[in-house]
Amino acid sequence: VLADHIDSGTTLVYSDMKVVNEHDEMLHPTYWTSRKNNYTDLTLLLIANTVTGAASMFRRELLSYLVPFPKRIGDAYHDNFIACTALSLGTIRYVSMPLYNYRQHAGNVYGHRAHGEERNTGQSRMSGIIIRLKQMFGTVLNLGPRLREYQSFYYTEYIRRVLIANVLSLRCPEMQEHKRKEIKRFVHLEKSFSGMLPEVVKNRISGRKMITLGYDELLLKSYLSVKILNKYYKLKKLFL
Repeated sequence: VLADHIDSGTTLVYSDMKVVNEHDEMLHPTYWTSRKNNYTDLTLLLIANTVTGAASMFRRELLSYLVPFPKRIGDAYHDNFIACTALSLGTIRYVSMPLYNYRQHAGNVYGHRAHGEERNTGQSRMSGIIIRLKQMFGTVLNLGPRLREYQSFYYTEYIRRVLIANVLSLRCPEMQEHKRKEIKRFVHLEKSFSGMLPEVVKNRISGRKMITLGYDELLLKSYLSVKILNKYYKLKKLFL
């Protein structure tokens, strides 16, 4: 089925998946229970992967652009780099038919999560507001640890994405000009607060948060945390 969807301009094709448990009982008839799929926007694909490697088929010619894989930083995933490379060089196609079972074990560290599966559905609106206020108050009191947590996110998640973008720029000189501009723009986002903020706002307005899963917002917070901590350490060195 995947092979039938590969034409001359297609570099990679992937399918939907049924989500099943360890007993092969179906949990969801599709992987996209609440999250939106994306296989056309390169910037969004760099921010949050939507292409599962086991559901994919790609052209043999793509291998020369893929290996060696970039240096592993944080939780690096091969399928994300493969998908970004494929989209940089051509077109990704999606088959909406679920072609295999995505097995979700009860103890999975990573895997499928449907929207609301981890929420307390019996929670009242007032108790929810109280919990959020407590969280906000706790964040203020624990600003230092939270900043360092975001700083760690920056040096793994953010830098890994910038590395992938730079590798694509170097390895794929024949990519179309508008995609080259997307790559260049993404690399620039890491250098300026004014670059990432509009991206986050645009994704919220357009409903793309269902694609990014809030990773764009986390990347922005991690960038700000690094800048704030760097200023703090410079001031500390001056006065202490």
